[in-house]
Amino acid sequence: MVYSVVNTVSLAITNSSASTSALVVPSGLIRIASTTNAHFSITSSAGTATNADMVIGAGQEAVFQVDNGSFVNAIRNSADGRMSISCVRVGNPVGE
Repeated sequence: MVYSVVNTVSLAITNSSASTSALVVPSGLIRIASTTNAHFSITSSAGTATNADMVIGAGQEAVFQVDNGSFVNAIRNSADGRMSISCVRVGNPVGE
């Protein structure tokens, strides 16, 4: 998929659930990538991720449609890591 990154936040993933601040998502799309296997949820306010939530594997990425101001909540599966959450626009990168 061809997309350009508008902004990015990073979230430490540990054995305790963590949340981003409210995301600035003017395009309505976010790309989530993780360095470790993790469970995550996307909510309208800061929340808690549990092992019953969606899973993303280490090295995988996924794109989701979300509302501006959404929060991403995450917890590790077994090893600590980082989750990258980027607001993206689909199509050719800006300026090309």
